[in-house]
Amino acid sequence: MITITERDILAANAVTANVSTFDVVSQLAGWVTRRETQPTHVEYLMSEQSITVPNQPTKSVISPAWLGRVKRRLEELVFLPSNWDSYGGAPVDLRVARFAESLVEWFAVADMPPPDVFATSQGGIQIEWHVRRVNIEIDISPFDGTTIYFRDLNAGEPWSRPASSTDLQTARRRLIAPL
Repeated sequence: MITITERDILAANAVTANVSTFDVVSQLAGWVTRRETQPTHVEYLMSEQSITVPNQPTKSVISPAWLGRVKRRLEELVFLPSNWDSYGGAPVDLRVARFAESLVEWFAVADMPPPDVFATSQGGIQIEWHVRRVNIEIDISPFDGTTIYFRDLNAGEPWSRPASSTDLQTARRRLIAPL
C-alpha cells in the first residue's frame, strides 16, 4: 500500500484525479548532487520523425533517478480501461505511450526535473513541467498529433502550437537553465 502525504503531492488534475507522488525535498537534493557530479551539458540530436541519441561516454550518466518511475507510470497508463475517468475516457493508445517514453527519455538529461504524466480522456498522454516559473505542457494525442504549450513567467510571451524539434529543444533548454 502506498501512502501519499501532502508534501508528496506536487500536482493533481481535478478532472482525471491523476496525482504525482515525487517528493519535493528528495528531488531537489538529488538534483543538487547530480549537478555537482555530472557533466554540465549533454546534447541530443532530434529530427522531425524521431529522436536519435548519439553514443555517450560510458562514465556519463545521462538519466536522472526519476526516469524509471516516469517510465513505470507510462506503462501503467496503457492499462487504463475504457471509461477510466468515469466520463467515457478512452484507453491510452500504445503508440502514444511509446512516443511519450521516447520523449521523456530525450528530456532525461542531467539537472532535468521530473515531469508529471497524465492520461487524457482522448487516449493520449500529457507531460508537464512547472519549474522556476516556467510552464511546459506537451500533449500527445492519437488523433491530433503533438502540441506544446510554453510559458516563461520570467520573460517572454506564452505560446501554444504543434510541437516541432525546435520547440522541444527550446523547452528543454529553459527547463535546465541555471537558477
